[in-house]
Amino acid sequence: MMFKKYYTASAGSERYALANPGLTKIKLAENYTRQAGMEAFFKKTFRRAGILGAAVLALFLAALWGGGVHALSRQSVNRTDFESAVQDIVRADGSIEEIRMIDNTRFCVYLDEKVWEQYTQREKSAYCLSLSQRLENQCRVNGVLGSRENLNVYYYSGDGEFLAQTEGQQQGSGGFGGSL
Repeated sequence: MMFKKYYTASAGSERYALANPGLTKIKLAENYTRQAGMEAFFKKTFRRAGILGAAVLALFLAALWGGGVHALSRQSVNRTDFESAVQDIVRADGSIEEIRMIDNTRFCVYLDEKVWEQYTQREKSAYCLSLSQRLENQCRVNGVLGSRENLNVYYYSGDGEFLAQTEGQQQGSGGFGGSL
């Protein structure tokens, strides 16, 4: 038994001894010990790297799955209902010529200049605030505007002259700020 164990343990060093005939038994033992230690080190290192790689892959897949669930749970955008709601706002208000959507958070409203000039400064401010809130409500109801996004509305005359703007504020901070 002892001989077999020694023989299997020294099989690797015997190949090295055949390739290097001038080595003593002490050098052969040192070489085998070094070689066995390196093999154990590589096995342990690759095992740890495999476990770490599997953990990173699992975290990545969990993040993707979580993002997918978030995307599925997000309210879908209902463009046709939103466009009809915006058209209803335009039809109901005689001073609006057109409402253009730049992106999900910015709108341009083109107003009839004759009607706009009849308003006082206070009425202009109230009108812009009211229209911006109506647009924001429609955006939120139809899923165009995310829960953390703010709506910015820019008001222009029919000729393209800038009149006013309202900028959305963070939720709970009191509505819209703006400039006239």
